[in-house]
Amino acid sequence: MVSEPLRRLQEALQELPGIGPRQALRIAYFISSLGKVRITELARAILRLTELRTCTQCFLTHEREGAFCAICGDETRDQLTVTIVERETDALSIEKAQIYRGRYLILGEVRRDSELSIEQKIRLNSLLSFLKERGGALEIIIAVNQTMYGELAAERIEEYAKSHTKKITRLGRGLPTGGEIEFADPDTLAHSLKNRR
Repeated sequence: MVSEPLRRLQEALQELPGIGPRQALRIAYFISSLGKVRITELARAILRLTELRTCTQCFLTHEREGAFCAICGDETRDQLTVTIVERETDALSIEKAQIYRGRYLILGEVRRDSELSIEQKIRLNSLLSFLKERGGALEIIIAVNQTMYGELAAERIEEYAKSHTKKITRLGRGLPTGGEIEFADPDTLAHSLKNRR
């Protein structure tokens, strides 16, 4: 009963986090009702995502020429203070607080078993090699979500990184336990950064 183009779009949408089959089908029907012009604009916007690059230092996606994103390419930022976050949206939320002037490492989402994946270890090793060349970090801020899994992963990250930095801190308790950085308001994030432990 569902036409082939709608079924294929439904299958593609189901791969998005938090989208189940019924919601994907509703979204597919909604998109199909937008009309040719808006559907074409949406398709072009999605196609433009193929132009994005991944920063070779922090793993943030960007559209700049070269290997580095705007943050890593900014020489006025503190290169020896690093905040480790799970997602790019976490880094963007911290940037909105306009208090932090260091760099980032996008680690990737913490797994339910709190173990670091091979990709996460590669990213951490990349950071640690960068820091080793510069005599180590002044501070590494572990800013993973304050969930049970996040706390366990933070302990593993701390063990991994402690020999490469003078100080390891975590965000202060301005963020509620179980809360996600992406959804915190800028004032709460600023407070958490100021009161890190």
